[in-house]
Amino acid sequence: MAPQTSLTIHAGPYIACALSGKMKAGGVSMNLYNSSVQEEIGFKMRRFDIGLGFGANIDWQKFCFGFSFDGGLVNMIKNVKVNINDWSNIKSHNVSAAITVGYKF
Repeated sequence: MAPQTSLTIHAGPYIACALSGKMKAGGVSMNLYNSSVQEEIGFKMRRFDIGLGFGANIDWQKFCFGFSFDGGLVNMIKNVKVNINDWSNIKSHNVSAAITVGYKF
């Protein structure tokens, strides 16, 4: 690589906490952490997640480019009480990917 270029690779575990969670159904927005909404939809959502992430960044002169990916290991749905089409086996995991393009002042 050129002298003004650097590559950084990162990987490891993460811990996350949901501050809010909304779901839209039929044009109505619902807070998934509200206890009355949880009773109505038949399951609860977990607020905390643990997962693994990895990514890479390239810095070239004053520009930076990067990519990262995070995958949750925790099933975010708990206490399923709905029995429609056997929803008792439903699973939901957090997944995110990010692309970074920046300029350092």
